[in-house]
Parts: sequence; structure tokens; C-alpha cells
Amino acid sequence: MSDLPEDIPESSFWMTFDFDKLRWPAREPGIFHNFLPLVGFIAVSWSDFEQLFDEFLATMIAVNGSSHPRWERLNFRKRRNLFRNEMVTALVAMPEVSKFLSDLTHDAAKFHWKRNLLLHGKLATSWKNKIWMLHASGRHNGRIMEIQLSLSDLDDLRHEVAQIAGRMDLILKSHHPLREPFASHERSLLRALILKGRQIRSILPPP
Repeated sequence: MSDLPEDIPESSFWMTFDFDKLRWPAREPGIFHNFLPLVGFIAVSWSDFEQLFDEFLATMIAVNGSSHPRWERLNFRKRRNLFRNEMVTALVAMPEVSKFLSDLTHDAAKFHWKRNLLLHGKLATSWKNKIWMLHASGRHNGRIMEIQLSLSDLDDLRHEVAQIAGRMDLILKSHHPLREPFASHERSLLRALILKGRQIRSILPPP
């Protein structure tokens, strides 16, 4: 590690392998290890969000009687557009729910490209002014993009992704006893929509 600048805390840079499990040759990622659990949390939390998102999208498609063969294979940007289109019909009598989900999909788009760069882009770290920075670069919508995130920035993103997953979960569990973001009649309509969607989907052939 002699090639590291003198002010870097060398002992904190690498994770330790279990040499009883390690098979050679092996290479440690050259990333400051405190970034790794945050990136992992973002990956898992976003997956959680997308599963909830797809659950409600499937519900709206079923209730609306729409035909979108293999929509599950679309990328998130296209599924997000489909989601917003299905909302127009499915939530016509639920303006509060519609506004809630419109805001949610807008926020999800803001974080989605950062998540993609972290998971699919090229990663590197640098040590600037005694602060570790994570660099993620890659293509997004045909353009080369790069972001630089400190540990604090990445932790903020982790919380933001967890929050949109929680907001999506709130839709599917609109009877949550501690948080009731919608008027009672809209909660009833939402619960009826979800129940009807599940009933319809239960008799449909698998995609």
C-alpha cells in the first residue's frame, strides 16, 4: 500500500478476506470499503421498490383491462411511463392518490439514474481534502454521465431510495394504522382497486 498518499488511513481502505475461503488468484475492489454496504443497501432497497411498483402497475393494468404483452420486460423508464398512463384511468376517482403517485414517480426518476450508475457503471474512489469520494460513470439515455458522492451523499441517497420504497408500500397497504395520507373515501376506493386487481390476476394465465 506504499503507493497511497501519506494522509490516507491505510487500515480503513481494504476489507479483509477470509483466507480459508479465498481461492487465488483473487482481487479486492479498489474501493474504500465504507462505500460498499451503502451501495449494497441502495441496490436491495431499489429492488424492493421496483417489486412494489410492479405489483401496483399489474393491478392497474388488470383493472383497466389493458393489453401490454410482456410489459414486465420493459426497462424502468418505460414501465414508469406505462404506470403514469394507467393511472389516468385507474385513479380517475382518486385525485389525492393520483397526486401522491405522480410525485412518487417523479422522485423515483431523479434517483433511478444515480442507482444505475452505481450498479452498472464504472466505480472508483479518490481522497480529496481528507474526504473519500466515490466516482461512478457510465451511459444514461445515450449520454456519458458521471457523479461524485461522498459517504454522506451516498447515505442520503440510501435514505431517499428507502423512502420511495416506503411510499410505494403505503399505497399497497393503505390501511396503515400510523399513516393515513388520503381521505377515507379514497382509501376505500384504493383498497377496492387493489382487491379487484388481485382477483382478476389470480385467474389470468401467467405472463
